[in-house]
Amino acid sequence: MLLAGNGALTLGDGLEQALLRMELCEHYAKILFIARSLGQVAALDGADVAKLLEARKKAGLGPKENSHANRSWA
Repeated sequence: MLLAGNGALTLGDGLEQALLRMELCEHYAKILFIARSLGQVAALDGADVAKLLEARKKAGLGPKENSHANRSWA
């Protein structure tokens, strides 16, 4: 999550997962900053996004089924 005036906040099933998600967020921000400094950044179309999500799932990196079903939030 991005909190206005405060920065990013990540959640996870544990501290390690939350940290990895924060590192991913920071990595994405760095890539986007560099890409924008080089020129206009074009968004991927839906078909390309679907291919990337399928590759992610095949690599075992996709979301688990019902991953939030048993999680309690305060």
